[in-house]
Amino acid sequence: MPRKITIHKSLTLFPSGTGKLDEHKIIRSGSYEVEVVPNPIKKTGPVWFKLAGESWGNAKPCWQTVAVPPLRRGRSSAPQPQTLLLVTGGLCLGLMLLTFDFSFKVPQGKTPVDTSALKMELDGTINQMQNLTNHYPQMSGETQKRYLSVRDDALYAIEVYPPYRKMQQAQQQEILRQRPDLEPFVTALNNLDEQLYRAWHEWGIKNRQDQVAALKREREQLLGGVMAEQAAAYKALQASCFTDETTPICLEFGERLEEAVADGNPGLADVARQNRDCAERAMKLVIRINRLRSEIAAVKKVEKRFFQTAAGS
Repeated sequence: MPRKITIHKSLTLFPSGTGKLDEHKIIRSGSYEVEVVPNPIKKTGPVWFKLAGESWGNAKPCWQTVAVPPLRRGRSSAPQPQTLLLVTGGLCLGLMLLTFDFSFKVPQGKTPVDTSALKMELDGTINQMQNLTNHYPQMSGETQKRYLSVRDDALYAIEVYPPYRKMQQAQQQEILRQRPDLEPFVTALNNLDEQLYRAWHEWGIKNRQDQVAALKREREQLLGGVMAEQAAAYKALQASCFTDETTPICLEFGERLEEAVADGNPGLADVARQNRDCAERAMKLVIRINRLRSEIAAVKKVEKRFFQTAAGS
């Protein structure tokens, strides 16, 4: 029995009978009658929704990522990528997840799988990432602005700073393994963090707020001017640092940050929780994107080797 789905952005459809990805059709935002059909690419994969009376469809998760949430049909659900960047920055300061230039190692010893299915899953995951903030209504208003105004200072709270540095050290170890030339930038960044922490907590400091403000300006100049090129390279490598192994460290930091913001500002408790939840989901999506692109790279490597061997025989 057909069902009605409203989508807020364009969606690419493929032949629902064959699942061939070399043929496609793009539908624009609007309401559509769809029917459930078996997955034409992978029998055990998610079911497809196809347009009622037509042979064009896509996997159910892909429809869901662009669908207007039923409880929010009255308001715009357009993606808010800039808000998402600010949220993920709350979990891992300075990250820009949507603009990362992902680079991956090819895993060894894995059995090649269907590239088309992997690419479709990757597209669906990226769509989820782009639309993530649509599920968090408080992250687009004045309350979010108030949260952001206190979040950066909360990083240097006594209970937040240790897990923050622990998370940073895990990331920086991997970044420096890939780019040893970024060590001067990493050292300068860490020194400024240490100075900010001491400026907040050491006794007998006169004009504390002035010192904190001066250090913040110095940090901004480091990131956006003096070492802007190194800062961009640093950010580009941070995506590869999200792994299942580093997840517990990031989760601990996110929990401490939420508690610090909410304890000092009870009126921001709800938006702090939404930011933490959104950031955690974003981190998991990035890990999945890393894994999928790694698997796709592995398949392409095997295929390239096969064609080279065939050409030489």
